[in-house]
This record gives sequence, structure tokens and C-alpha cells, in this order.
Amino acid sequence: MEPLPRTGKVVRHAALHREVTALARALKMEWPRNVLRHSFISYRIAKVKSADQVALEAGNSPSIIFKNYRELTTEDEADKWFGILPKAGQWENAFQWDRRARIVTLPDSE
Repeated sequence: MEPLPRTGKVVRHAALHREVTALARALKMEWPRNVLRHSFISYRIAKVKSADQVALEAGNSPSIIFKNYRELTTEDEADKWFGILPKAGQWENAFQWDRRARIVTLPDSE
């Protein structure tokens, strides 16, 4: 795995939810509330198998992690989810997101 480029625009953490929600709407995608949080917790508990550790990482209680997220997915699926990263050279094919105009430009449409 190689580090992501440290150049270009960065979305501040505080704006991430708003930006991702707006992007999903622009792409006409269903985007349930807290979907990334729920996915992270579900896949993380499948991977590390420690409700205490995942609770600490997610800012939740071990009992909630155990009750709501345990055994929803497999370790193999967790490996796939956490492995979603662009390969070398794929950044050139990434879409462009103009957050102010709420416009998505796909690579083939330029």
C-alpha cells in the first residue's frame, strides 16, 4: 500500500458529512445516515473480534458494539472493505467534485 498524495484540496472533517451527502445526491446514490460509521464498526468488529477495541475506536460502548454490530459480516468481507484503495495511476481517472456548484465531472465527460 502506498500513501495518498499530499497535494490538492482537502475536505475538513467537520464538512465531510455534508460534502459526502451532497456528492451522493449529485450522483443520485442512496446514502443512509451514518452509513460509513456503521460500515466501519461492522467490518472492524469482524476483523479484530474485540468489542472493547472497536468501542474505543468508534466512541461507543462495548455492549452496543456487541449487540448491534457483531456477526453482521465476515472477516473476508472486512478485508475487502478496508482494502478499497485506488491503485497506482488510478487517481488520473478520479471524478472531480465542485462542492460549491454541486457538480460532478466524470473522467469521460471532460
